[in-house]
Amino acid sequence: MLRKFPSVFRALIPLCLPLAFAATASAVIKVDLPVSKRYDVSKSVSVGKVTAVNASQHVVEISTAQTLKGAPAPQQYRVQLTGKTADAIANVKVGEPVVLLADPTLTVVHVADTWLRALPVPNAQPPIWRAIQIDPTGHRDFPGTTAALVRVMEELKAGKPTLLNAVDSKFFQGGAKEVAKLAVTKPTFLLAVDVNGDSKPDLLVGTAEGVKLFLALGDGYADATEKWGLAGATGTAIAAGDVNASSKPALLIGKTLYLNDGQKFSAVIPPLDVPEGVAIVAEILADATNDGKPDAVVLLADGRLLTFENPGAPGKPWPKRPEKKIPAAAPPLAAAFGDWAGDGKLSVLVATESTITLHPVTGDAPPADFDRLTGDPLSTVKPFAQGLKNPAFTVLDINGDKRSDLLLTTGDGVASLVNRGFGAFLCDPDAGVDLTPEKGLPVSITSARAKYAIHPRNEGADDLLVLAEDGRLFVVSNPPQKAK
Repeated sequence: MLRKFPSVFRALIPLCLPLAFAATASAVIKVDLPVSKRYDVSKSVSVGKVTAVNASQHVVEISTAQTLKGAPAPQQYRVQLTGKTADAIANVKVGEPVVLLADPTLTVVHVADTWLRALPVPNAQPPIWRAIQIDPTGHRDFPGTTAALVRVMEELKAGKPTLLNAVDSKFFQGGAKEVAKLAVTKPTFLLAVDVNGDSKPDLLVGTAEGVKLFLALGDGYADATEKWGLAGATGTAIAAGDVNASSKPALLIGKTLYLNDGQKFSAVIPPLDVPEGVAIVAEILADATNDGKPDAVVLLADGRLLTFENPGAPGKPWPKRPEKKIPAAAPPLAAAFGDWAGDGKLSVLVATESTITLHPVTGDAPPADFDRLTGDPLSTVKPFAQGLKNPAFTVLDINGDKRSDLLLTTGDGVASLVNRGFGAFLCDPDAGVDLTPEKGLPVSITSARAKYAIHPRNEGADDLLVLAEDGRLFVVSNPPQKAK
């Protein structure tokens, strides 16, 4: 995180509808029944594995792997799916995990990413629980996968839970202040990163004429684009990262990598093997291959996801790994990379005109839709019931819990996706209530495409940089929040 800023910065210093209380700027967004409460009231909690599936009888055979709470769970048991739960049998696969929260009167089973209420069958050997209904609040309480729920339960056993269950919706109430006027018009993206090692964040701005670099100097900024070797650099997306262990950020601008020697950038030739004629929606320099080196990952407007492996030595080409295709009915319009599944692996959140979905960068795990991420369909979020017009993501720690969250802006409104961990999010459809001219930000947050997070305090939430179409730069302060 960036810690020190020029004095212009130092001078400032309902879960989607059904899950929240009345949505106001000071509402508390919370789940109905936290997983921790379910854990506490259960007599026994265990984790198992599916060993067989009898589809005709709607029976799942399960072997217990570990008991997390209470008396030891039976080594072998069965779950029979009946009534409205019967269709779930099609999604149960051998080898997948199962969570059993047992009680003498009513048991909850999580299998195939689904919460089920079940009753014990008297005197059955091996023990049988008959699933009688989908748990009415389970999907909203924790919409994530069974595999993620196993990790949640293991944290609860260890007494160190990290799953976020509630957050005060008091974002961006510190006011907005104009801090600079940059010589740009209609900026398309904004990146704040210290390129010259003086502990002050410099600004990289996308424009129709190319990328501009503004160095932080005293109380303002100086255009250093040509001096730093970026004259002629163009691209629809940008990313920064230390790709060669030099402690200096390199840049990925479009398909060209620029190495940083501390005084200027030099383009790596040839550029990455990105096809011509297809726009880049988003890109990142991050470790996608688990070898400790930042790779280059690029999402194209036709849905192709490209990964270029860091060779670990200057001058060597960055080999292109097999392409992935993001399955979607419409082309991606915005995207944000990060560890959104909470499993330490790189994934990408993709917005189309009608969906928000999470996709792994590597591996063949299925995508997660908005319902899987938050517990409710996107159509229930009031700004987006008619779709997503010109969506844009801004990654920031909105509540100060050291997790990356998202600010989603569209032509119809603003929402935040507060990261609960484990691939789950709390959605605040009123996150933009204080990002208005009436509250001190004199430009439209929904039309400003150039936004970025900054962290001017030693702790707490990120503030928001907003670069207006006429080059005015604003900082919107975001007082720290207490995670619950």
